[in-house]
Amino acid sequence: MLTKAACMAFIQRMRRTASPIAVFMIMLGGKQYKYLFLPVFLWALFMAYTRIYLGVHYPGDTLAGIVIGSLIGYLCGKAFLVVNRYKRTPVETS
Repeated sequence: MLTKAACMAFIQRMRRTASPIAVFMIMLGGKQYKYLFLPVFLWALFMAYTRIYLGVHYPGDTLAGIVIGSLIGYLCGKAFLVVNRYKRTPVETS
């Protein structure tokens, strides 16, 4: 069983998970799925709010998690787009 102190990390796990997923999905959805932006953004914001509301994390912890998580999501999204741009097509044999 986890104690309360073990669950209260500086940069919370929920932000390190929800923010990168949200930023990654928004980057990949881009112009094709404009309707995706608002629900994903609200989901990530709601996840951050609940952590503060429940008193599990301080606002600074949550903000740091959002910033670092968003940066990770952005970098992963850029890397994914670069890899897919230069992806080789399979060689057909005749």
